[in-house]
Amino acid sequence: MKIAQVINSNSWGDIGPDSFKKGIGGREGALVRLASEWASLGHEVTNFVSTGGSQRFPASPPRPMGHPRNPDATPAFYAPWSKGFHEYVPTNLAKPMLRAFPYDAVVAWECPSVYNDEQIQEQQKVRFVHMQVAHL
Repeated sequence: MKIAQVINSNSWGDIGPDSFKKGIGGREGALVRLASEWASLGHEVTNFVSTGGSQRFPASPPRPMGHPRNPDATPAFYAPWSKGFHEYVPTNLAKPMLRAFPYDAVVAWECPSVYNDEQIQEQQKVRFVHMQVAHL
């Protein structure tokens, strides 16, 4: 599957797998972790995020699930021949790319306005919005 995720976040600087070293927010961390896990399952994941330039990371095996009898076992669903990847692309490319390229699913993290564009609505059939409802 081709999956796109969009997040409007300038607070944490560049967002990507290396962001955990400097610290990032919860939703940004969730986006990165999901992208990595989906890639390990063979999916092509494009993340439109706050970043100075595009980066692509190949899939890596998911962490062992920790079965009590074999804690180091690789999960059965990992495909080592996987062509999956997760890439991080500047947010300003989200709308042009969502207008031009079909994705199997698009997730907008607290930015439902990305779907206000008629061309995007026509091109992207499966659209999700993630909203955090408790900012107190």
